Amino acid sequence: MKNSMKSIWCFFIPLFLPSISFGEAVSRSPTAAPRFPGIKAEFNNAWSNAITRDQKLNIMRDTVGKGRHAGEPVLNRMFKNFDPTFFILDPDLSGVKENVKFIASDNRNKSKGHARELIYANSIERDGRFKMISIGEQRKYPNLVGPEGSSGKLITKGESDLSFFHKETGQKIRMEVKNIKPSTQISNLKKYKEQIIKMRYDLLSKGELQVFANRHEVIRELKDFAKEHGVKVVENVSSKTDPKPPSKSITSVLNDSEIDCRNKARISALTGSTLQASVGIYFAIQSAIRLKNGIEKFDHSEGATFRVAKDGAFFLSGLSFVSGQAANMALQNPKWEKSKYLKNTFRYAAKVGIAFAVLGEGFEIYSYVRGYPTPRDFWRGQSSMAGGLVGGLVGGGLGTALFVGKILVYVPHPVIKVVGITLMTLGGIHGGSMLGEAGANRLYKFQDEKTEEKFTEILKKHYAMN
Repeated sequence: MKNSMKSIWCFFIPLFLPSISFGEAVSRSPTAAPRFPGIKAEFNNAWSNAITRDQKLNIMRDTVGKGRHAGEPVLNRMFKNFDPTFFILDPDLSGVKENVKFIASDNRNKSKGHARELIYANSIERDGRFKMISIGEQRKYPNLVGPEGSSGKLITKGESDLSFFHKETGQKIRMEVKNIKPSTQISNLKKYKEQIIKMRYDLLSKGELQVFANRHEVIRELKDFAKEHGVKVVENVSSKTDPKPPSKSITSVLNDSEIDCRNKARISALTGSTLQASVGIYFAIQSAIRLKNGIEKFDHSEGATFRVAKDGAFFLSGLSFVSGQAANMALQNPKWEKSKYLKNTFRYAAKVGIAFAVLGEGFEIYSYVRGYPTPRDFWRGQSSMAGGLVGGLVGGGLGTALFVGKILVYVPHPVIKVVGITLMTLGGIHGGSMLGEAGANRLYKFQDEKTEEKFTEILKKHYAMN
């Protein structure tokens, strides 16, 4: 009996095994087969024929809904089925088309990453204070050197996840959207340092604020590296509108970004005002010294009158520029930013300063035509002024590069920036003025030597003939 039962099992088991194996193959084949190639082809064909916003939103719904790692949960929970009242991002915005397509990717990380980028971009657009520029912009870099310990391969290409700007100030921002755990950061540290090196380049070359936004905590070494390169790191950023602490919403990140935009705008305004005020200070001081000497030696002659009038006009011009730029500096203080008096002073002082400068130069030229200053004195003065302006631009430019992030990423206090730029500008003006005057003196000295040589030659010929 036992032997007969064994023979029966031995007969039936082989019959069932193939069917079980085949059944498993059938059930697994739909999930094992890649979906993305077919979805991508359908997407490209449909998008090429779509014209209206509604048509493109329907394609986006269909594509995301078919994705292996997206589907209905991502479509409805994250994107609210692309309801036009919720999803206000323009489907024709640069990068949206490619982004939506890859949400349907068979690669889980790629699908999640592109979905996160798109929901952040829509949140930025919905916020109202910012405007999206592009998603996934491809960028080229001029052979950047990688971080210490890298293979030595130069960095030439990269991608900006999100590019947008602050409407109030016009300040552009680049945001890198990450979902990397601390363990992954450690194992791929060089990769993320390379990313930060590229962001540093964009900070300097494009003037964009740089934000490294990660879903998880960021390890200390990476945070320190980012700070050294002027890149702001934001941790625990969630795609939810109201996440539980320690997570923070994209709105919270944008609140901090708005503060950074306004601070940078204030620093830019302070920098420009410092440069112009420094020029005004220098010329006001120089004109005041000449005006004092002219008044002390005033003899009521026409030439003396023109000199005093010219120096007085340049002195008032310098004061006007200083007062206008001082008002603009004061406006950068939130306590005084709404002051009508300061706004009007800034608005009209520059115009008054230009008018006095033109008047002073007019006195100078007219007196030269009348023959009061000698050509040598006239061109020496003009060379000194031109040299001072060029020197001020050079000195101010170097001061700006040094104290506003081109060379030094971190400067402790805005006062240090203002003082540093002022000193560099004044030094440049003084040095340029001296070089300009010295150049004019050298030219006239050369002409004097040539004249003396000609005169000596004439005398020699004259006495040789006699």
